[in-house]
Amino acid sequence: MNYLAPSELKEGGWHYTVTNDGHTRIHSCCAAHDRTPHTTKEDAERCLYDYQLARARHVGTGSTAHKCQECGEWTSSYFLIDNAFHVDLCETHATPELLAKHHPFTPGMTSWES
Repeated sequence: MNYLAPSELKEGGWHYTVTNDGHTRIHSCCAAHDRTPHTTKEDAERCLYDYQLARARHVGTGSTAHKCQECGEWTSSYFLIDNAFHVDLCETHATPELLAKHHPFTPGMTSWES
């Protein structure tokens, strides 16, 4: 299991990290700027959030129907975020802006993944 959480660095600043079997490494979202840490814990959390939104996959035809979270119409269209979160949006409302609206940033983000 991987534990994902923001970590304060010894030299100051924050990165989002992954811990597994007692080993901690910088999460992919922060890897590109590992020499420039975030100023605050919340900045590191927002880095992961922005990374997740940028990598969300739009699945145009799922196997089950759900109500669109924007208009309430039945759809099999949805976004998949990190293979864990579903955001049900019909083809008309499948936009990055509405994805962010229905999957809002929440400070204090941590998670477990296998």
